[in-house]
Amino acid sequence: MRHQEYKLKNITNMKTFRSILLAGAMLLAMSAFFSSCQEDGVKLKYKMEVTVINDFTEVVEAINKGSLKNEQAIVQLVGAINKMNTDQQTKLQAILDAITSEKNTLDAKLAVIEAAIKAQTIAIDGKLALIEQVLKSQNTTMETKLGAIEAAIKAQTIAVGKKMELVQSILSDVNNTLEVKLGAIETTMKEQSIEMGKKLALIETAMKDQKTTFEEKMELLTAAFTNIPDYTEKFDAIITAINAINPDEQLKAIEEVMTKFKDQSLEQSLYLENLYKKITADDGKNSRLKAIEAAILAMSDYGGKIDGIKQEILELIKAVNDGTSSVEDAWAEIGKKIDDLKGETGGGSGSGTTDDSVPLPYDVVDLGLPSGLLWSKWNLGGKAVGDGGDYYAWGELEPKTKFTRGNYRFFNDDPVHYSKYNAMDKLDKLESEDDVATQKLGKWYRLPSDEDWQELLDNCTWEPITSMILTETVVAGWKVIGKNGNEIVLPSTGYYNDGSAGSGSDLLMSYTYYKTSTIHVDYNYYTVTGAINWPAAVKKTDDGGVEITRPKVQGFFRYSGSAVRPVCDIKVNR
Repeated sequence: MRHQEYKLKNITNMKTFRSILLAGAMLLAMSAFFSSCQEDGVKLKYKMEVTVINDFTEVVEAINKGSLKNEQAIVQLVGAINKMNTDQQTKLQAILDAITSEKNTLDAKLAVIEAAIKAQTIAIDGKLALIEQVLKSQNTTMETKLGAIEAAIKAQTIAVGKKMELVQSILSDVNNTLEVKLGAIETTMKEQSIEMGKKLALIETAMKDQKTTFEEKMELLTAAFTNIPDYTEKFDAIITAINAINPDEQLKAIEEVMTKFKDQSLEQSLYLENLYKKITADDGKNSRLKAIEAAILAMSDYGGKIDGIKQEILELIKAVNDGTSSVEDAWAEIGKKIDDLKGETGGGSGSGTTDDSVPLPYDVVDLGLPSGLLWSKWNLGGKAVGDGGDYYAWGELEPKTKFTRGNYRFFNDDPVHYSKYNAMDKLDKLESEDDVATQKLGKWYRLPSDEDWQELLDNCTWEPITSMILTETVVAGWKVIGKNGNEIVLPSTGYYNDGSAGSGSDLLMSYTYYKTSTIHVDYNYYTVTGAINWPAAVKKTDDGGVEITRPKVQGFFRYSGSAVRPVCDIKVNR
């Protein structure tokens, strides 16, 4: 099962809780923080003041009944835990019992976990021990375990070093399921307070763990890669993983990585260069040749000159294996061919230098625009040129197929109508935290603005791609050709009609819209964003030809659904 299926639930979205009854003066303890009832030995009984246990119990019960919610619930739970006038092992046992009780709802358990982590009267080691016991307990669900991990990683009361020790312990414990390990990796990689060096060290540890299977390591690497937003750091994660993995599995890992990430903004030619320089074993040369061969065979099919260069590299490797060329000569020539490949796929110096020396990703095209802006080859969620991809409302981060005002992320019923980007905050451009291209692809990517689309209209040749549906000619898309001869294709994707609040919505093909990042503030309550659009229908002329309406930028309701074509801010020097 893919790790994406195990996204951590946010504690702030807790539902109401059902009732719980904790026994009065109860509970057993051993010499450690926790003891199992199955363990042999003397079991020490302890007492807890009735008022103390009642305070904790009453708060939990109030949460279960819905009387306390969200942050208020957490605050009162923290207070109840801090008031427990008893030793720490007793306090921790009471908390653990509340978390593992079948009578408590998920949200109640998560609230207790977060409160325990925030409580000043519980030592750090005690908090970490509590998390480990939650993970080991057979009475806790996967959601509870993942919520406990998330609470610990996000906690300001736990030092980063302790957090990393916890995650490393989770990854190395054979009793933890893959889902738990994936949750730990995902949360850690997302946490901005943890520096990248520590995250890379965690990846290295996971790859070196002999108790983890190769398949599990690749799943963990996938989780890490997917949840690292920075483009360069994704490369660092991959190289760290490859270098740390068992040498006997490196070639297999290279093939797996190239297959998994070739459609996820992984600039493959640059990755080849990294392999060329960094993969070492034995004397380095023969093993590197094998590594390059494996990577070449796993690369995407580009066509034309690019495939020719790939074949030349493979022939050089074959010549070494046949004994008709020395390793040294072939190695030097392969280095030159990789530079050629970089240039043709849009990476490095072959496509021009960038303002800050960042290599150009493989999934963008330089159209020779005055601004140097790069355009994505395909729509967000698409796999190839001409693929329509997914549909998004403006400012939403996940695709859907029902688009209404009522289910729109920022909609509310007050006079302003929208909770953000409204007449009160006067925000007229999409912020990066709400830009789906940035969040999905990394910091260099974003939605194009009105001005970006207009630049594309003014500086490129637009050729319609037509198709016949029954007896009618329709516009299936546009080929956009830059002055440098490079091109992109914008397929006709239609749009999802914006129904009234609570109603359904349909995919309509009469027009195609691609949203911009710009709000049109001249419309009432900021209801409309910019969008490039064109009609599907063509007009027949008297001479038997057709007249096609050229695309233009105009308004489009922000909560309606449309395709997204990202742009990349790694700009080429002119």
